Parts: sequence; C-alpha cells; structure tokens
Amino acid sequence: MEAKVVSFYTEGEFEEILNRYFKKHLPELLPQPVVRATTKIPLKELSSIYGWGESTLYGWCKRKFIPHFKIEREYWFDIQVIDRWIEDKKVRTQDEILNDFEKGRKFNKSK
Repeated sequence: MEAKVVSFYTEGEFEEILNRYFKKHLPELLPQPVVRATTKIPLKELSSIYGWGESTLYGWCKRKFIPHFKIEREYWFDIQVIDRWIEDKKVRTQDEILNDFEKGRKFNKSK
C-alpha cells in the first residue's frame, strides 16, 4: 500500500523550508570537534597519539631528549611544544636545500 502525503506547500516551497531549517540547525546537529581545555597531556596519552612506545618515551625523558615536565613521578608534555619539536626534526629535501641556496645567492648578488 502506497502512503500519500497531503501538503499545503508546493514542492518548491517545501524544499525552501527544508533548506532554511537545515541551514539554521545543521551546525548544532553535527558532532562538534573536541576542544582541549589544556595542551598538557600525560605520557600515556602522548604515546597513544603518536604511536611511540611508553618505554621509548620514558627513555627519551630520562636522557632529556624530548621536551617534557616532570610532576612528582609523572611525565607531562605540552602538545604544541611537541608538535614544534617534531617540525624542528624534519629533514629537508634536496629541493628545499637547493631553493634556500638559490635564494641566498640571489640575496648576495643584490648587495
């Protein structure tokens, strides 16, 4: 048995009503991103985010290889500092090195 819907609106009017409703309410219906109140995280969480073993992180902390805080017996990390630390460890490509060299030559020529 086919169901029929009686409407007081034309198809175009109904579509316009739906568009206005969803434009207004869609952001609140979608899941919101998780916003951290703090950027400080414990060692276990850092391990799960980056996939580094906990024992590896303990060793890095002991050798002062990775930036961290030690509060009593726990290691804590500022995630933004860790992200910058990782960026600083990036190995530049040959193209990046060559581009920097060329920029330096152009800069020196203009003096």
